[in-house]
Amino acid sequence: MMSLIEISGIAKRYGETQALDGVDLTVPAGAVFGLLGPNGAGKTTLLNLLFGLTPACAGEIRVGGRELRRYLGAFRAEMGYVPQDLAFYPSLSGRRNLEIFAGVLGLRGARRRARVAACIELTGLERYAGRRSEDYSGGLKRRLNLAIGLLNEPRILCLDEPTVGIDPQSRAFLLEQFQALNRGGVTLIYSSHYMDEVQQICSHVAILDGGRVLVSGPLAALLHGGDQVIEIGLAPGSRLHEEWLSGVQAVREGDLLRLAAGTSMAALSVLLGLFAAHGVAVTHLSYGRRNLEDLFMALTNRSLRD
Repeated sequence: MMSLIEISGIAKRYGETQALDGVDLTVPAGAVFGLLGPNGAGKTTLLNLLFGLTPACAGEIRVGGRELRRYLGAFRAEMGYVPQDLAFYPSLSGRRNLEIFAGVLGLRGARRRARVAACIELTGLERYAGRRSEDYSGGLKRRLNLAIGLLNEPRILCLDEPTVGIDPQSRAFLLEQFQALNRGGVTLIYSSHYMDEVQQICSHVAILDGGRVLVSGPLAALLHGGDQVIEIGLAPGSRLHEEWLSGVQAVREGDLLRLAAGTSMAALSVLLGLFAAHGVAVTHLSYGRRNLEDLFMALTNRSLRD
């Protein structure tokens, strides 16, 4: 994939807080690029810089080979931004909000009507467009937020926690729309705390912490290079003696025993032998690569929502 966005040495400070500290990233054209990190890692700051909402203290961002700050007006015309906070007028209907924001973007006449209608259809708001947006459910509000971000038919769409606080049905609908947009040629930059979402839709991932990039690259390559993870399913109510686990690092969650990455086959064999000798039934055994949450936790050593 050819690079579309190149971020080099970006730094951003707010007073005494170093929000970003020498960030280097490359976003390929046509990617769904996930930004992950604990709260305060710098994800929203990076999105604000990409959209030109705040200037960097150091470093450079290039889009399509051109420096962002020199061509910001042109880039704004082909970029969309869906912020984490709901960004519309709650006392107005969904349709009226879209008409106002379309006007701000310079859309007029038939063009404005066509884009408003298209965004209402794309986000499934047809039945609700005439209602006051303050009366929308959480899922409908997120869909309206997305519709506004799509008015100018962006080729780059920045999404900051776009599914936070919504029901599973609305979440599934939005994820399907994001994938459809990407299939249509839109490059997505996707910030989220939800590991399953990122693993489902993202082709590339960067994990940030403390304003620095811990790892970045194609998701498949990042996960393929990880240590093997071993999970043992136990019969309900199985009792284990502590000394059986002295040779391994293990965490028990109900009837699931998860062994630490890097556990040797010899240690696993000894453990399974102890289970067999003492009548502990094993219902299943899985041996596979770590998932994105495993990688995240190994790198940040922090909870997902601290």
